[in-house]
Amino acid sequence: MKNQYLFQFFIVFFLVGNIFGLEPSEKPEWIKRHQEGQEIKNADRYYYGIGNSNKSQEDADAKARREFVLNVEVKVKSVFVDEIKERNRKASEYSRWSNSQVSEICLRGIGISERYHEDIEKKILGKLPMIKTQYYSLIQIRKEEYGRIVVEEIKRSINLREHALEEEIAEQRLNTRRQEEALIQKKERVNQERIKESIKEQEHDITLDKKRSKLSRSIENVRNRMQRIYEQESMYRDFLDQKPPFQVLSMCNGELLDGKHGFQAEIGVYPFSFERLFYAYHIRLLEFGLNVTLDQNRFDDQDFYIKLQLLPNKGKFWKTSLAFGYVEYLNSMDKIQFNRMRPEHSPFIAMNITMAPAYHSYLSLYGDFRKTSVGINNFALYRHFQNNIGFLIQCDFIYDKDFRNRFNDPVLFQAGVRFKATNNLSFTLAYEKHEIFTFSALSVFGRNR
Repeated sequence: MKNQYLFQFFIVFFLVGNIFGLEPSEKPEWIKRHQEGQEIKNADRYYYGIGNSNKSQEDADAKARREFVLNVEVKVKSVFVDEIKERNRKASEYSRWSNSQVSEICLRGIGISERYHEDIEKKILGKLPMIKTQYYSLIQIRKEEYGRIVVEEIKRSINLREHALEEEIAEQRLNTRRQEEALIQKKERVNQERIKESIKEQEHDITLDKKRSKLSRSIENVRNRMQRIYEQESMYRDFLDQKPPFQVLSMCNGELLDGKHGFQAEIGVYPFSFERLFYAYHIRLLEFGLNVTLDQNRFDDQDFYIKLQLLPNKGKFWKTSLAFGYVEYLNSMDKIQFNRMRPEHSPFIAMNITMAPAYHSYLSLYGDFRKTSVGINNFALYRHFQNNIGFLIQCDFIYDKDFRNRFNDPVLFQAGVRFKATNNLSFTLAYEKHEIFTFSALSVFGRNR
């Protein structure tokens, strides 16, 4: 019952409002003119836009803004072009940007001047009254005032755009500079293939801050070092491709015999005597060798060894060979009865290192329980004779007194010259044991495949 009285009261109020004309206040003049299709009063003094909607006031505001933009767009573009010309700029630099910014500039600092709404239709739907409302919005501003606002906004926008352009130009220059540097590095990598990865990795890390100077110096040092290595490898390429000798004078190193069999005989030239016999057999990574030394034409010392090559002349520039083995040796053979001979045993290690810059040399090392030996095969005349003439130096540090010379010298310095007659035959003239000049011949046959 209470709800029924409330509904009747609402109906009476609605009808009374229609009878006595309870409407919103009188329409503004600009709405009347708009509904009649006329311009607003003093339209030549103002820029304006009018929007109307039967949906919402916000929709009317949006339409008023769109109409306002259409009315001032030509003016804004004209001011924009004048400002660009005054700054001696090319319009093409701003064309794409200005098209996207005109609408925003047109409305910047401009608000809705006036709003109005009116009920245009009233009816009863079911038991409830339905009212249809029309909404109006007005944007209005004096032309001289708007011109001032537009000029300020355009100047501010162009300043921001110029700043952005400067940043873009700076970025483009930076990218161009980086591309030029990358091109330079690419050309260098063509000429210096062996160092291209090192330079590429470091050049790409260059920055424009304080680290650039330090990093540039580091890259230059690496480039020079790698360039020197590359030049040395080119200079000594033929020498590096050669197989190193497997011995110096009497010592063997980490290299293996360059053939299947090797036989060497050595005599004393002054005074004349038979000094040494040597035989070696090479198969795969193994070498078996027998070395017999004579004293006054009688057998004195004997060595028998087995050598396994662990590192077969590996490396790009400082090539290295490494071998490990076992040696059985006897001494004073003519002074001891055969049934009383007690051979001694010792492991040994031997190696050689290619030292091309040291006048085309090979450094050899050997060590067992008896002695330590250091030797050099030098081919100082390699450019003229390749490895056909070599100079030999050997130094022995002998711990076992039974294997020293007759002067009991713990250190022996020996030297000689080797002549390579063919790939299978070579001769050596040497001064050995601090007392004798020797001549030896080494023959290698049965090449390994």
